Amino acid sequence: MSRHDWLYFADGTLTLQARDVTLAVDGTLFNVYRHHLIAKSGFFSGMLTLPNPNQPTPTLKASNGTSDSTVVPLPRNFTTVEYEKFLNFIFNIASWSPDIPLVADLCAILKTSHFFAVESGVEYAVHFLEAHANFPAPLQFRMGCDYSLVDWVTAAFDDLMAIPVNDMTPEDEELIGDKAFRALALTQAEVTDHRMSLAVCPPVPTHATWCRNQEYCQTQWDNAWTLMAGPLGWLFKEELSGAEIYKKLDLWVPAAMTGECRFLTCTRLELDLTKEELIIDRAVAALIKLVVV
Repeated sequence: MSRHDWLYFADGTLTLQARDVTLAVDGTLFNVYRHHLIAKSGFFSGMLTLPNPNQPTPTLKASNGTSDSTVVPLPRNFTTVEYEKFLNFIFNIASWSPDIPLVADLCAILKTSHFFAVESGVEYAVHFLEAHANFPAPLQFRMGCDYSLVDWVTAAFDDLMAIPVNDMTPEDEELIGDKAFRALALTQAEVTDHRMSLAVCPPVPTHATWCRNQEYCQTQWDNAWTLMAGPLGWLFKEELSGAEIYKKLDLWVPAAMTGECRFLTCTRLELDLTKEELIIDRAVAALIKLVVV
């Protein structure tokens, strides 16, 4: 392990060099500056400034015998690598600035920063993960649930709706969790049923009061609705959402159907076509109640 200004790793021996706190986990020692740690982390601020009279703090003697270092055992919530990323971030932030880090590194910063109350770390990780092209929806959903990021839960569930549950990997299922996976499967089935009903049974048109041949008008509407160049194609070939289809209706003119009948019918269809968004919103709201504190 290379030596940095912000910490020093040692196996069995410790060189302090003016660093006065040693963090220890799984046999690895992280030698760091107390004041910087306190300034960055609400967790360490409380731990290192409020003495515990019932539990004396262990120390390690410096190699030159002139000073002691407070030893702080780290919780085993995270791996040694995750701790390395976390400490590298809070003690050497300049090295993280130029490029977007890897998703795994950002996730490590988010997990540890959330636990140790490092607000700047949470903000940094959230910002770059949201901009990351390789941040998969299952992972975004899991982390949104774990860290109460409601926008992530909503956005990830929307993305997951586009992936058939039968195509998901076991790793994806594990990340999402049993309850969310079941909710996703049920929601996908409900949305598919709704889209099938729209495709197979064209909505009944609304006629203008002066429409003289409603039967002919409805025939034109039904024929146009079931063409692949119309709503049927938008539903299954282009896989547009109900809201997107509703917007396209403004430019869609069924042959020989009167303009006012078409306008009244399309206006009334907004609720039917956007029902799938309501189905998804209802499922997300129920999940948020279960998994986001």
